[in-house]
Amino acid sequence: MKIFIDTYNVYKATKDKTSSKKTITNFINYITFLIIKFRVSPYNTYLFFETFDTILYKTMKIDNNYKHKRIGYSNYNKDIEIIYMILKNKEGYNLINAPMFESDDLISYYSLKYTTPITIISTDKDLLQLLNYSHISVYNFTLNKTYTAREIIMEFGFSVDKIIIYKALFGDKSDGIKPVLKGYSDLDKIRIVNKIDRSKSYSNLEIEFKSKKADYNRFLLNLKLIALIPPLSSKIEPHLKINVSKFNKQALFNLESYYIASKNKKGLL
Repeated sequence: MKIFIDTYNVYKATKDKTSSKKTITNFINYITFLIIKFRVSPYNTYLFFETFDTILYKTMKIDNNYKHKRIGYSNYNKDIEIIYMILKNKEGYNLINAPMFESDDLISYYSLKYTTPITIISTDKDLLQLLNYSHISVYNFTLNKTYTAREIIMEFGFSVDKIIIYKALFGDKSDGIKPVLKGYSDLDKIRIVNKIDRSKSYSNLEIEFKSKKADYNRFLLNLKLIALIPPLSSKIEPHLKINVSKFNKQALFNLESYYIASKNKKGLL
């Protein structure tokens, strides 16, 4: 088994408002906790990094009005550089980044590189698109819940391939995606999404959108913002920067000892 960690996503969750030092400590401790929780070794742990330039690139290339909540995290780049250097000198972590590509695109790229079970650690709903692959699950750490394709149908009322349509239609405040349709109940949203067939052209929706006074072009733009780069895409390969930190056998022994000592503690595992 391998775990893929969306580092920016975890960074937000562990960020301390008063101190960068505490944020960095919280982040490193949480990575250790995840390794223990999922019982994987550091060399089966992949951390995907992105930089502030990624958001600027997305703004310029896709939508000049796109304003992501990442803008405003002035300490992010500074903190993440320190985190990267700390992990680089630790035991066996796989540190992955590619300038101008977001973490979710990098994770998508790697999702078919391996056939062994993969758990993605993130609260980013875009990554739920990858649940179409049977060896992948997504762990939402704020809900302490692991999603598979079956859980998506049970919780949302539509299949994995409709996630991108749902977000494109009804938006996502946390991801800066503006809604195209407003004022619908949850049940109506499910009905609308299930009516749309992704295998067909979206052009037949244009007339329907006009009748609802909805912005069809905004819908198409949202699809571009939400869509992940396909697994093993040749677009990413030339930009990939991979650093595998040195494997430290003693550190792994210490980690296993810590797991044995703490596995019975309430709330840890």
